[in-house]
Amino acid sequence: MKKDLLEQLLDLNQRVAARITTHQPVTAPGIPAGYPTSEALISSDTFGQAGVIAKGQSRD
Repeated sequence: MKKDLLEQLLDLNQRVAARITTHQPVTAPGIPAGYPTSEALISSDTFGQAGVIAKGQSRD
C-alpha cells in the first residue's frame, strides 16, 4: 500500500533525526557542496509565499 506524503515526510524526518543523534552523516537539502556545475541547476523561477516578492523580481 502506498504511504501518504505526510507519512513519508515523518518517516524521513525520524530517520534523519536518528542519524544526527548517533553522529552519522546526513546530506542537507539543496545542491551538494562541490557539485561541478551547480549554476546549471539554478533558475530564476521561484517558489515561496503568496504576495512575497522574491529578490530580483518586481510587482509589475
